[in-house]
Amino acid sequence: MASIYLKGNTIRVQATFADFDGNATDPEVIKFITYDNKYTKLSEITLSSANKVDTGIYYYDYTIPNNVGKSYYYEFYGEIGGNPTLNRREFSAKFV
Repeated sequence: MASIYLKGNTIRVQATFADFDGNATDPEVIKFITYDNKYTKLSEITLSSANKVDTGIYYYDYTIPNNVGKSYYYEFYGEIGGNPTLNRREFSAKFV
């Protein structure tokens, strides 16, 4: 089940990147991407070491828009050794 948040609120989301052996590792490229419920890309942000919590662990503070639908997807996209790795989650937003 998707998490439910309030529109206009800022949420902190986090992802861990690992190599094929399961060891936490820092990707060469890291992006935070959001999509609406029709999989249309809403935003794409390139992350930096400022978003790093620890080796392989990154976060992003995302403010949920007031003017778009109810269901969203966010994705942490990374490249490790030139190979893409994704961490994608669904969430819902409502105006109360």
